[in-house]
Amino acid sequence: MVWILASEEEYITKLEEHGLTREEIDIKVKETIEKMKGWIDAKTALFVITKELGLEVDSQAIKQSSEQDYTIEQLSESTQNINVVGRVVDFSDIRTFKRKSGEQGQFSSFWIYDSKKQIKVLLWDERANRILDDSFKINSLVRVLNGQIRRNRDQNLEIHVGLRGDVEISPLDVDPSEYPVLDHSQFKVKISEITPNTSINKNMVTVEGVIDRIFEKRTVKKKATNEDLNVQRIIIQDDSGSIPVVFWENDTEILENVQEGATVLIQNLIAKPQYNDPEKLELTFKNGSKLSVKKQAKPLEIVPIGDIDSSFNRASVIGEIGMKSDVRKFAREGGEEGKVQRILLQDHTGSIFIVFWGKDTEKLENTDIGNKIKLENLSVQPYYQDKDRSELVFRPSSLLSIENKDHSSFINSIKPIEELLEKEGMYSFEGQITQIPDPLKTITTSEGKSLKVFSIHVSDNTGAIQLSFWEDQAEEFADLSEGESIRVTRARIKKSRMGATTASFGTYSALERNVDFTLTEPHIVSDFYSPSQSSKPLQFSGSYQPIATIDKEGKYEVKGHISKVNRIFTYEACAKCLKNISFEKTNCTCEEGPIKSEHRMILSSILEDNTGTIPLTFFGEDAENLIHQDALTIHVKRQDQDYPDFEKEIIDNLYMIDLVVIGTVTPSKYSQDASFEMKVDQFKIADLDEELDRLVNQIEK
Repeated sequence: MVWILASEEEYITKLEEHGLTREEIDIKVKETIEKMKGWIDAKTALFVITKELGLEVDSQAIKQSSEQDYTIEQLSESTQNINVVGRVVDFSDIRTFKRKSGEQGQFSSFWIYDSKKQIKVLLWDERANRILDDSFKINSLVRVLNGQIRRNRDQNLEIHVGLRGDVEISPLDVDPSEYPVLDHSQFKVKISEITPNTSINKNMVTVEGVIDRIFEKRTVKKKATNEDLNVQRIIIQDDSGSIPVVFWENDTEILENVQEGATVLIQNLIAKPQYNDPEKLELTFKNGSKLSVKKQAKPLEIVPIGDIDSSFNRASVIGEIGMKSDVRKFAREGGEEGKVQRILLQDHTGSIFIVFWGKDTEKLENTDIGNKIKLENLSVQPYYQDKDRSELVFRPSSLLSIENKDHSSFINSIKPIEELLEKEGMYSFEGQITQIPDPLKTITTSEGKSLKVFSIHVSDNTGAIQLSFWEDQAEEFADLSEGESIRVTRARIKKSRMGATTASFGTYSALERNVDFTLTEPHIVSDFYSPSQSSKPLQFSGSYQPIATIDKEGKYEVKGHISKVNRIFTYEACAKCLKNISFEKTNCTCEEGPIKSEHRMILSSILEDNTGTIPLTFFGEDAENLIHQDALTIHVKRQDQDYPDFEKEIIDNLYMIDLVVIGTVTPSKYSQDASFEMKVDQFKIADLDEELDRLVNQIEK
């Protein structure tokens, strides 16, 4: 006969009624556990003591169930009031719910394995607390008593345990050797086998591979309670494919000690459909899961910056900080605050932008222009303003170390001007002032800000460049004159979208006058706005309409930044009429029907300037040019395991740029928060240097 145990308090109450004190009961419990060599818990010991004393505990919970222990393989809907023995391989926390009557209930669940199969056990109401027992843990041997068999919504069998059932931990009449601790290596599979249609055990998946990527830890809201939950994802790959692995709450701390590139074995994962693509699976790290590092990540060799291109997945670099932006804050979807900061790192071979997100921006707090730093294990992605160039991204597993905090000899060393015309970053040069095209003037930007500017042309024996001074420096150096020889250190060299390379004197720049330099081959500065330097003539006037003043339909030119991305929508369209043909009922208006199709994109956003906001929509090529991705690529990558992080990075990058837009304004059809909306006719990335160059050119004319 198998007995379902009562609660500890019920046993203690019965023993006290028999005349034992609490201290005497505690001593007997310890002696009984020692006698059984630690194979039983305190509750089972109390059961043994009461039986030895010939006592019966009158409790609703004590019920006779089947005298036979079933194997999991023998269970079916026709077998009820069953007992099953197995080892705990996973368990969940207690959850609460409301019944139709309004009363609150609770349940917990765990999985047991009996050396052949496993099954889920659900504990209801008071029995849910059994998982809180100190003896209940992974690999504990348990007997489920008086369980009821049901099918869940996936038609899988489960055992349900209510007040008439219980869970016996470390049952006395069971030989533990008959239920060996589970060897998860038997469930090890290739990643390519983890699909919805394969017959692998999707509740006990073990994989081994290399961590290809570790994503930033994020906070999400739990739907039921609105509480914050930590979540972090990695991508693991073997020689057959790759798959995301999701870590929740405290399990995210495990990833603090692993790096991208490490070979890891992750045991006892559960495979679930991906949220955004149910046709693909992802793995979830659970209570019974375990991650072990089999081989540490091999440090990436330092590569020259000029060698980095789209063929790189990760890279480590050493260089000097040429530029450092301020930290820019923005609101992510869901309302949480996001932060982004960029630096320009340069070495003798070239320069590259590096992006820092969120808390990683704090790693730049102790760095300055000119510092030599080493950055390890960075991700490589297309540069957000030019998909043909690359930029680096600092990831959670990336490392930053300062090699030298002094202003370096590299940035301070004098370079031929001809060489600088093909570079960007912080550089030094010397030469003779050959022209002063722009005496000290005050200009007004499109945002109404007044700026003092003073520009000179400097030539050495290899080339010439325009050097501009701003604000206080413009006044300080306004007495420079033609024929003077100067040396400029740490000037910002930048190639504008108009095709001209210019130098700007900034906070970290220095100028030395009357240096020892002889000009033997003078050069002139190229025409900034030569048609040959612009592949596409721009049609922007530079006269921007404040968004708040838009009060009627028409065509407007505005300048602002994207403060929110509502949606990136891709669809299959007729290549002729561009109507959506992805539904069963096509919208194609062509008489011959959609003979040829193509993927189209629509990007819905909010544009904001310092006066207000307006809904802004990009269609087709404009949307593709904005995010530097074509519609088909977005469609395909949404099916890839990197989604949704792939799309998140695209959206986050949009928050960093300012735009100049010519668009058609019409009354808003869909937004209740705006009277008008704008459709993009033409746009460009706003560039402060370019804006100032344009204003300077207007003044010269």
